[in-house]
Amino acid sequence: MIRAALISFALAGVPVAVVAEAPPMPSCSAGGYEWHLSSIFGGGLIHALRVAGSGAETEYVIACTAGRAVEATRVGTEYGVLYDLAQGMSASAERYTLDDLAKFTRESGWHAKVVNFDKGACVCTLGF
Repeated sequence: MIRAALISFALAGVPVAVVAEAPPMPSCSAGGYEWHLSSIFGGGLIHALRVAGSGAETEYVIACTAGRAVEATRVGTEYGVLYDLAQGMSASAERYTLDDLAKFTRESGWHAKVVNFDKGACVCTLGF
């Protein structure tokens, strides 16, 4: 209740047009796809969403410096499994690999695999 009031108060001085037009996440285009950066996790991992011209979405958790990523596609209507798993693994005191993340994502009913990723460009201008 207090948090909601503080957020409302903090946004009270911001013009509505600025709030309404602010992009939800940084994005760029490369290779015929639109890329949206969702989150940056510990260890240099980033979560990004790739959208094809047809609207098909593929999620990635990318280790830019290693040139590797977990590529996952949703099966059914459940959304955010890869993101939730990556967030939990990042916050954990245990050590996990991208192979572990792909395995847990598959166990949650998604299609997932570890793929090579262009570590020079990472995700167009979103590389870190």
